[in-house]
Order: sequence, then structure tokens, then C-alpha cells
Amino acid sequence: MSPLVLVMKKGRDSSKQIGLLVLMLILLLGHGIKFSSSSQSVFGTSKIENNFFILIKGEIENPGVYAFSKKPSLKQIIGKAGGFTAKLKGATWDNNPPNIKKNISLKIGLEDGYICASTKSIQPEYKITLQIPISINTATMEELESIPYIGPFLAKKILHYRSFHGPFKSIEEIMKLDGIGRIRFLKLKSFIEI
Repeated sequence: MSPLVLVMKKGRDSSKQIGLLVLMLILLLGHGIKFSSSSQSVFGTSKIENNFFILIKGEIENPGVYAFSKKPSLKQIIGKAGGFTAKLKGATWDNNPPNIKKNISLKIGLEDGYICASTKSIQPEYKITLQIPISINTATMEELESIPYIGPFLAKKILHYRSFHGPFKSIEEIMKLDGIGRIRFLKLKSFIEI
């Protein structure tokens, strides 16, 4: 069998050339449809099966963000991250385990000879990257600024609106603000929640 380039250069049978061209276009179109249906667009996101994201750092062999399909135990999180570093080998827990919630940052360290863990909310830039919506009712200025299509000017408007009108009752209510029309709302709605 001749490579496609040679078959097309010979030019002997134009029906074969047309057939090969149609086949190539169908394959490219199929690949394009598969790619676009599995990726995120500005008008929506694909379904994420793993909805518990934990950013683990500190005295861990493989710090990073890990995804879980359901609420993990502290042991599961540490195991997935490769376990403790040599510094924590042999140390015992401080008997105050952290409360594991969705989308947290977990830091493991050594304090007074005991292993301790502290948690806080995952940083907004991680949330956006992981397609985790940010609450417009509780977000800080920094979190609001990290939302695509918001920026500092609209972030201030959102905070100002919340202080005078209370929490948003729906994400559509954000369109009451000057600067957020239907088009901008459609672009940012997958990044926000109430």
C-alpha cells in the first residue's frame, strides 16, 4: 500500500483521491467533535467525575492537587500523595485530625514533635483551573478578581452590591450590575455559584 502522499501525487484515479479526501475529512471532523465535547468551553464545562479536590503540601513526598470521587479519609489523602517525607517518619499525630471538606488545601507538618495538619480553602486560581465554581456570595476581592471576565472593577461592584442588597439569590442576579450583560454572563456563569 502506498502512502497517502504518493497516491495523491500519481493522479491516476481521481475517484480514489476524492474518496481519500472524504475519508480524511470525516476522520478530522470526528476527532474535532470528540475533542470539543470532552473539553471545557467558555459557555459551559464538561462533567467532572472526581468532585473532591484536595491540595496537599508540606512534609509529603508528592505534594499537589488530588481528586477523589467521594470524601476521602486523611489516610487516603496522604497515601495518594506518596506518604510522609523522611522528616515525619516515626512521629505520631497530635490527636487533632483536620476536618476534611471539598476543595481544601491541607498542609502537613511537624510541630512540637507531633505531626499536625491544617486546612484552609483552596486558592482561587486552583479553583478556576479545576473548574470549581466560586461563590459570588462569599468570595473575597481576590477570589472575585480571579474569575474570568470579572477583574478588579467588577469585583468591587459585586462586593458593593452584596453589602447593600445582601447575598445574591441566583447567579442570574449578577446581571443587575452595570458591566455584566447577557453575553458576559454566559461567558462567566460556569465559573460562579451562589
